[in-house]
Amino acid sequence: QSVFEEVFVVCRVALFRLALALSRAMTTAAELGATFGQATSFTPHVLTAEFHVFPVQDICQCLVQLNLTVVNDTAPGSTAAKLQLLLPVGATVCKFELNRDEVWFPAVPLEVQKAKEVVYREREKGRQAASTSQVMGNVFEIEVSTMFHNQLVQCRLYFRQANNFGDNLPSFGDDTVVTCICHSESTDMSSETHWQAETSRGCCGDCFGNRHFACHIPSIAVEDSLTLKRIAVVWDVSGSQSQDHSKRHQRLLELANECAGMKFDLWTFDISIRQVKLDVSAESLIDELGGLLHDGGTNLALLSGLFEKVSKVGVDAILLFSDGVDSFGGLPTMPDVNCPPVHCIVDTPKANLHALRPICTASGGQLFVGDRCYLPLLKPCAFLRQIVTDQTDDCFCDPEDGFQCYPDHHLNSMHLPIEANGLWICGTLGAVTKITAEVTVGKVQKQFVFDLKNASEIGSSAAPLLGWLYASQLYASAEHDGTAMGVDTSVLREQLALQYGFCSPEASLMMLFEPDQFLENKIPCPESHPAHAAWKEKVAKAPAAPIGSTAEIGQRKTAAKMKEVQVLAERLQRYLDDPIPAGVTDTPAASGGHDDASALQPNTGAATSAATETRAGTGGYENTGGAPAQPATGVAAGAATETATGVASAAGSLARSTSAPAAPTSREPVPLEFYGELVEQAKTYRCAAMVEKAREAYEEALEMANRELAVTHPTRLGIILNYSVLLKEIGDPQRACEIARSGFEDAIAELDNVSEDTYRDSTLVMQLMRDNLTLWTTDGEDDPTAPVEDNFTAPAQRSGDMSEDADGGEAAACQTYTAGQEQSYLPTLEKALCQGQWREVYAKLREQHFSLPSFFLYAASAILEHSPAARKDAARICTNCLDMNIQDAQMLRSVGYFLMKAGDWSLALKVFDHIRKLAPMEPQSFLDAALVRLFSLRHHFEETSLREAVRLAAVAITHTWASRFVEVEWPALVLLHLLVAVGESYNVRDIWPLEATLRCPNFDIGVIVWLGWDTDNTDIDLHVVEPSGNEVFYSKPRSRIGGHLSKDMTQGYGPEVYLLKKPAAGRYAVQAKYFASHQASSLTGTTFAVVWTMQNSADCTVQFETVRLNRKAQKIDVLTLVV
Repeated sequence: QSVFEEVFVVCRVALFRLALALSRAMTTAAELGATFGQATSFTPHVLTAEFHVFPVQDICQCLVQLNLTVVNDTAPGSTAAKLQLLLPVGATVCKFELNRDEVWFPAVPLEVQKAKEVVYREREKGRQAASTSQVMGNVFEIEVSTMFHNQLVQCRLYFRQANNFGDNLPSFGDDTVVTCICHSESTDMSSETHWQAETSRGCCGDCFGNRHFACHIPSIAVEDSLTLKRIAVVWDVSGSQSQDHSKRHQRLLELANECAGMKFDLWTFDISIRQVKLDVSAESLIDELGGLLHDGGTNLALLSGLFEKVSKVGVDAILLFSDGVDSFGGLPTMPDVNCPPVHCIVDTPKANLHALRPICTASGGQLFVGDRCYLPLLKPCAFLRQIVTDQTDDCFCDPEDGFQCYPDHHLNSMHLPIEANGLWICGTLGAVTKITAEVTVGKVQKQFVFDLKNASEIGSSAAPLLGWLYASQLYASAEHDGTAMGVDTSVLREQLALQYGFCSPEASLMMLFEPDQFLENKIPCPESHPAHAAWKEKVAKAPAAPIGSTAEIGQRKTAAKMKEVQVLAERLQRYLDDPIPAGVTDTPAASGGHDDASALQPNTGAATSAATETRAGTGGYENTGGAPAQPATGVAAGAATETATGVASAAGSLARSTSAPAAPTSREPVPLEFYGELVEQAKTYRCAAMVEKAREAYEEALEMANRELAVTHPTRLGIILNYSVLLKEIGDPQRACEIARSGFEDAIAELDNVSEDTYRDSTLVMQLMRDNLTLWTTDGEDDPTAPVEDNFTAPAQRSGDMSEDADGGEAAACQTYTAGQEQSYLPTLEKALCQGQWREVYAKLREQHFSLPSFFLYAASAILEHSPAARKDAARICTNCLDMNIQDAQMLRSVGYFLMKAGDWSLALKVFDHIRKLAPMEPQSFLDAALVRLFSLRHHFEETSLREAVRLAAVAITHTWASRFVEVEWPALVLLHLLVAVGESYNVRDIWPLEATLRCPNFDIGVIVWLGWDTDNTDIDLHVVEPSGNEVFYSKPRSRIGGHLSKDMTQGYGPEVYLLKKPAAGRYAVQAKYFASHQASSLTGTTFAVVWTMQNSADCTVQFETVRLNRKAQKIDVLTLVV
């Protein structure tokens, strides 16, 4: 049978490869274009999942090896792949390997934050890396960056768990071939007696450089009568608990029937707590539970205050029903008051035992996993009192002795409960041969004797299980001690995870392949890694770099880079000294903004590596000018590329030479945008001859590129892009569309053949071409060709990739956003809002769209807009997105911005602090966290919060970021000065965190407008219409009253900042223009823009607004500022 299964799998993979080849041949250019440029990460397709189970019967544990074959059959080109696996509750991932060129590469344990940094750097460098991490409880995420289209990837995941694996098989999609092979001699793994039988045998094995052992004490029933009279039921009503709870209701009724006269209190929590009923019967309790709406996120930090309130009421025990997954990435704590035992009941496929187990142990309660009778929870349990060994007195007192044990055998007395799964005694063996465990069972004393001399020997395949079990027990003990004593034990937990190499909230498993990856990231390469020898040789030869001479992304800037920050600080000082430059003229608002394709480089949202910014240099930033920049491919393109680029540069120069006016005199370097709309000026000054020469030069460049370069070469695509814009602006839109469309479709047809080195550059330029075609063909102009589809939607996630089988039903996976999808439910909800019946309608719509994050964002926005009094409901509805177990920083930003708009800044602060952990390599993470603290200061001033905001703003200045965030230090400097000014207004001194030379002593700004957005690689423009009607925007960054607009940020998250030192009285209209996006979210849909306005540096009156940008190349009013 096993041979047949193997042959079947091989044949299926071969057939799948053939199907992929056929589908590529049949896919049209339009179909390929429909997914172009949208997905930043995707869920790979799992072809095969093969489980190898190694049960160790004597200690009721098993080691599982999961072999996966996955493929990228959805995202063209290469992008990051993320696969989330819902493993059995309580499982711990202990090892990760990936096959590359028929060689297996082992992962290296690394701190979570450093692993995120390494993955980010390697992705920015275009090198492949992979990692697996514990994202929430028993949900583990495998990320492969990058994964090429149609590429098959094989990986192996090892995890351990207690009890029978056969009952908890993870689920996959219907088309995934799943096999399970048990390597046990037992004929019946599912036998209850097999796992429950009492035994005095232990196990030994060699692993991690030591001889490890493990012994198991089974669960022991205590036959005492139950005397409890009042139970508090604490019920999680978050969206993740929206399922059939009939089995829970049945168990509660059974419990009440066993205890005559028992009464119940009912408390609920999600992002708030609520006392529902006190001192009611079981029947009344069930009636109340049946009417609860499960909606919103989960804030476990509320449990401490809830337990304190419950304790004051006076109950005998607490039954906590929750999955332990905190929407904000936090952990619960215990109150200072004496709390009754808290018994946590986990009966859902997804659960975070790291959050729940410490609550139980710290309060004297039990953790109950599975659907079983609750009565044993409330009865007295057996306790381990002492561990006695045959260790000599000298060895017992010697800390260097090889015998190490958990629980600690040095303790004369202990009180450890033996729960439903039993209790493990494990450690390193040393010279000990006999262990006696003294157990109290009610009023009876019992001994378990383990003869380690005759213990079962574990083979090499499963021996690491003993080491991982020992480390996990120490880890759980550290969790308990931290919760019980209120201390932070994360460092100890991290050390355990790194030493034994298992996944935890503090440690990930990092996959690197090349010796340079280890060398540059300062990670030791293990001896078992294929690159170890080469890495060791490079380490020996590599000269020691001077301290501070280099800086990777996320590290502190070098001294040379800090000099660039000094230049920015000096420019800020020059603005403060002389805010009104000479020679600046106002621009009426009617003429502001981008035209269809401004200048010669439209939609310049491409990354720096693909198309250098052509609108750079605004607002006092230097710009070299010159020809329209060509795509920098990062590789030598040969003589043909150089010649074609040279001709195109000449064409660009000719086009620019048509503008006649002289450059203004200014104390600032003249920006390229001073020339404004270049071609419009060419028309004005009737320079037809120069325009014709530019056209001829582009024709020559295009002919040469067509002859010498591949259709997908970035330089050829850049020439087509520039030429089409020129044609459009000189009045030949038909020819412009023809050239752009032909170039785009030719490149699409050969997209699968693009080399890895130029793929990113080519696709980004193609995105610009597609954006232009979309814009031009929706302007109502004649176009001989069919319109380009503007709605690019990421492929929907396959059902089963993240499915949950709860109570026999399968929950749908998180679905992706489809443009216009909100029209299927928003009109119905808006009508109900007008009629005052939105709650019932929302509940019904939720049942239909609960797997869509965009549904909750749209619904919350509609509710807040129609009924501001329901802002708490809107905030709760929005947090459903956080309860979907998605570690997506962009989606979290959308939620955080909405919470700010709804006025719940405390929850918004939790969200943005969580984003900093998920995306520590992006300056926006630190700027947002600083801004939300600034916003909170207007409600309640706290010096500690202010100082933290100052620190976060300083990080954005002093650390190194990816090239697309160039000059983000300017707005960070503005924010830092503003925070310091606020602090000094509250008499907070010595708050400036940087060198004194970076500070502007006379910083006093009357108006600051700050525009940011939630989508990376996006170009949104800030427009401010001043009271006179003058419009300040990217092309006119200065105004006659002193308005100053910062650099036009076209590639990251912004921000763009407008400064006005001495504002004139009147109304300032703030607008946002969604110009180009190359990274639309497949979860939240269109981009959210967020605008902060700050008036008066010292008083700092803060105004905040968000807007969903769903109209490209059109300005949208955001807010009006009255001075």
